[in-house]
Amino acid sequence: LTVEKGGEDGCSLPLLVQTVGISETKVRYYLDKLSDEKHELLNWIGSMIPNVPVRYTLTSKGRAFLVEGNYI
Repeated sequence: LTVEKGGEDGCSLPLLVQTVGISETKVRYYLDKLSDEKHELLNWIGSMIPNVPVRYTLTSKGRAFLVEGNYI
């Protein structure tokens, strides 16, 4: 899993785009959906610019969601 391979530092958007092989627009869309308040499956590590994530990390709830849904 790409996000997991990022370790504690998380995974960057360019690495996710390259690894999953879909457009940046679609990756951003899915990341937004997974990190919204309702799902809380992803965390993001911010930058100096407010509300701009630099790297993403999977939450324990996110790992459970992926395993229980047979996504991984």
